[in-house]
Amino acid sequence: MSRIDESLATDRRRFLRAALSGGALLAVGGSFALPRLLAAGAAGGVPALVHTPPGEVLLECYADDGRDLGTCHVQRLVLSDAQWRARLTPLAFDVMRRDGTERAFSGPHERPAQAGLFRCIACATALYDAATEFDSGTGWPSFWRPIAKRNVIEMVYNLYSYPHRHLFTLKVDAPRDNPVVPTVSGQWSHADWQEREVFDLLGVVFEGHPDLRRILMPEDWPGHPLRKDFVEPEEYHGISTSRESLLKA
Repeated sequence: MSRIDESLATDRRRFLRAALSGGALLAVGGSFALPRLLAAGAAGGVPALVHTPPGEVLLECYADDGRDLGTCHVQRLVLSDAQWRARLTPLAFDVMRRDGTERAFSGPHERPAQAGLFRCIACATALYDAATEFDSGTGWPSFWRPIAKRNVIEMVYNLYSYPHRHLFTLKVDAPRDNPVVPTVSGQWSHADWQEREVFDLLGVVFEGHPDLRRILMPEDWPGHPLRKDFVEPEEYHGISTSRESLLKA
């Protein structure tokens, strides 16, 4: 690598660290690893005003040997901090619920040699096939596609550095039944409302957000209406939600 290439690579890494923090904790064979995005930010959990409604999520299920078992309905995990602590190791709890992270290049599955599936350490949802992993140079596992689109909610960040003239597209996958990623509102104040909109309509929880509440729907609206698994209630506070078709036969 030339000195110019090394300088550019260093600038890109610095820009990535300054630009975005996030990632889901993944499990492989009982251990865990982090994807490529560095988690940093505020301590503390999901604000008390955020209530994830219980219910089922439609996922693509996989056996441990990688066989696709087809679609299945999985109960969404809605747990208290005490229940999460009992379910997770201290490090896993810190990463999943407190914006912590593993130290870069320290995980046993940074570049696993064996075939297998990466599962969410919290809910066991299959997220990635080890065959799609690549070396991003960040010290955390990186993948070029999820194992099944229906199992994740993908957030796309298009970032541009004017001083360095670098354009980046970062994609963050979160488990569909428990989508939690750190906020970037500390880096970009305008992300405040954009993250609130994504939370409101798609149910992604942005940990560390200073004011995570609905922005379009009523606070007590059940569910998130732009999700494909959303089921509209028949009525809201006694008001029917059914409407006559505007199309004439």
